[in-house]
Amino acid sequence: MTNSNNLIVLPSNTHPVEIPAADGQPGLTLTWPIPTQPAADQGILLAESWLAGEADGYLWTRLVHGRIEHMDNWRRMAFEIGFLTRLQQRLGRMPE
Repeated sequence: MTNSNNLIVLPSNTHPVEIPAADGQPGLTLTWPIPTQPAADQGILLAESWLAGEADGYLWTRLVHGRIEHMDNWRRMAFEIGFLTRLQQRLGRMPE
């Protein structure tokens, strides 16, 4: 749902999504209109397994396959945010 400024407006009953701190970088807490923590956790785990050298193939294929599993837009965004935030933490480029 968007307002007249095309900003996303969250309903009052929101659910926290936690991306934990890692590699000396801060974590991230978001609020979501539906429970999406499992999707975010999957994104984090897929990124971590690739970073640890436990997964073969290209990084982008892990992102694409994970996205396909989440057809709901909110869950797909939570997966992407978990995945990309974990990579950004490893790069040491988290904003303060």
